[in-house]
This record gives sequence, structure tokens and C-alpha cells, in this order.
Amino acid sequence: MPRLAVIPPEQMNAEQRKVYEESIALGTPNGTSGGPYTAYIRNPEYMRLHRGISLYLRNCALPGRLRQMLVLRTIKHWGAKYPWVVQVRASIKEGLERSIIDAIEKGQSPALTAAQDVAAFKFCEELLETKQVSDATYRRAVETLGEPAVVDIIAVIGLFTTTSLTANAFEIAPPKE
Repeated sequence: MPRLAVIPPEQMNAEQRKVYEESIALGTPNGTSGGPYTAYIRNPEYMRLHRGISLYLRNCALPGRLRQMLVLRTIKHWGAKYPWVVQVRASIKEGLERSIIDAIEKGQSPALTAAQDVAAFKFCEELLETKQVSDATYRRAVETLGEPAVVDIIAVIGLFTTTSLTANAFEIAPPKE
């Protein structure tokens, strides 16, 4: 059972309502009043900053399909149910193959062939599992993707670590299919 109730817009304080309405204006469904945003709305400035990073990452140096592969690998690492369901849907829309999604869900390394996919996934996996990245993995990622993309990989991992931990700590249930 979720530890936090959704705050209806009519019960939000002025700052919460402002961030909520900004989110609606930016095209976020329901003003981001569900999922981890159930927690974030309690700290409107944090919600605004989180939303900004999220919007940035949708248009960052990483192709959407590749970004979503890293998002799912990060969420799987933390075992977060709500973001998994939501981000699987987003991953399919970005063109991520079902076989890759299924492998990640099973805790397996997907069969990747594209150099960018291999370098990014290895970087993500190594950072999550060992809390560092070897020189060889780092070099391969920079040579294959470039430094801006490597920074974005770390940003994706960080954002979805926060999202996952928020969902886990507040026991946010996944949306119904």
C-alpha cells in the first residue's frame, strides 16, 4: 500500500499548484500527480528540478531507444515496480526491441550487436554493479559515443536511480495495465 496519498490539485498549496500547472502546460499527463511525483510534489522546487532533468534527457545526446535501454537496466537494478511498468511502455514507443526488454527483465544481458548499444549497456551495467567503470569500459564508451553522451548515460542512471528509490521507499504501486 502506498505510503503517500496523491494530493488533489484543490488541496495543494500555492507553490505545489504552480508546479503542477507548469507540468500540465509542458504536456505532462495529469500534471505529474501520480507515481514518484506523488512524493516530489511535496517539495515543489525539487519536483521542478527533477522535471527539468527529465525533459533534458528526452532530447539529450543519446538516441531514445538507447536511452530507454539504460533506463530499464537501471530500474531493474533497483527492482522498482512502478517505473518498470511505465518505462517499458515508453521503451516500446521508442523502438526498443521486446527481446532486449525481456532479457533485462530476466536479469540477463541482452544480445546486442550495435557498437553504441554494447558500449552504453556495458558502461551502465558496470557502473551499477561495481559502482565504478574500468578504464577499458570508459574508453570504449567515449570512443564509440563521445564524452557528451557518456555524461548523459550517467545522468540517466542517476535520474532513474532516484526515481526507483523514490518508488521503492514510498511503496508506489505500478499503474494498472
